[in-house]
Amino acid sequence: MPQELRARREALRRGQTSLTQQLERLTEVYLAGVVGLEEYRRRRRDIEQRLQALATQERQLAAQTDRQADIARSAKASSKPPGSRGGS
Repeated sequence: MPQELRARREALRRGQTSLTQQLERLTEVYLAGVVGLEEYRRRRRDIEQRLQALATQERQLAAQTDRQADIARSAKASSKPPGSRGGS
């Protein structure tokens, strides 16, 4: 996997970890009575939407990585001499 894609995947995972931690802290704050139920629900919904967006981006990145790997394999196979492609 190219380094750029690896870095992007790692950034997405860090973002997911950060949002998960925010969600945990929000729940702790709600349970401590610092924020009300409506505020808790609003903030939780926002965090969950952001988590879903990151998950979507991660799936798209995985698909892009698969496509690039397929292209690389095709290019490698087509650059081999005719007799070395496993035919006959």
